[in-house]
Amino acid sequence: MLKAETRTPEHREKHPFGKIPVLDVGNHLIPSTRDLEATASFEDAASMEVCYFSTSAFRYSADIIIKPKLGIPRIDEKALQEIWGEVSDAMKVMDGTLSRRTYLAGSEFTLVDIWKMPWVYLLIELKGGADALFSGLPHLRQWWETVIMRPASQEAYKLMSEAYKVMNEAS
Repeated sequence: MLKAETRTPEHREKHPFGKIPVLDVGNHLIPSTRDLEATASFEDAASMEVCYFSTSAFRYSADIIIKPKLGIPRIDEKALQEIWGEVSDAMKVMDGTLSRRTYLAGSEFTLVDIWKMPWVYLLIELKGGADALFSGLPHLRQWWETVIMRPASQEAYKLMSEAYKVMNEAS
């Protein structure tokens, strides 16, 4: 990177914006099209994450946590509840998806599951616990209980807990 190797034509064939990392598996760059169904499931789940869940989860949590810390006026309760409705709708879709498969993008744990974890953790905290957040969402609850038991998830959970504690202590 210090030698600007990411700017070479060879690297730009792998990543047109000259960024790293690039995962090169033999003659295939990730994502591979060798398994079109898995790729399509991943892309669908990733799209749902970016377009519907994380954007609404960010807007909801930022209004409650970040705006007061920065002295930015919060939105009114009605607007906040409308945003919560978007989050809730996205979680219902996720619950439906998880009624048909173990993880959000299929039968394997993927980046989409990892991307969701901080938001789900934060929403559990903001809603007063897992029972409140997962009410009526049994498949989403089961997914959470499965992913949070992974060793790496346990480490991430500790970090998320510490970060949430610090956010609440900061004035």
